[in-house]
Amino acid sequence: MTGKRFEHLTDARVRSVDQFVLRFTKLQDAMGNRFFSAVLQYLQEQYEECPMLDKLNRLEKLVSHRLSLYIFR
Repeated sequence: MTGKRFEHLTDARVRSVDQFVLRFTKLQDAMGNRFFSAVLQYLQEQYEECPMLDKLNRLEKLVSHRLSLYIFR
């Protein structure tokens, strides 16, 4: 959404967009804090104290490795 388009929104639309952004951000935080950590724990990976970027990079490597094993079977 461009700035010009945002300027022409009604107050109700601005509130709706704001709520969407807030809820999407909360969803991302919840997935990062709970889901991704639980997946790493399930896979017995030691990433509890790591920053989120390190967790995401590790998950990406694990998924790509598993997919490559699945594809080449």
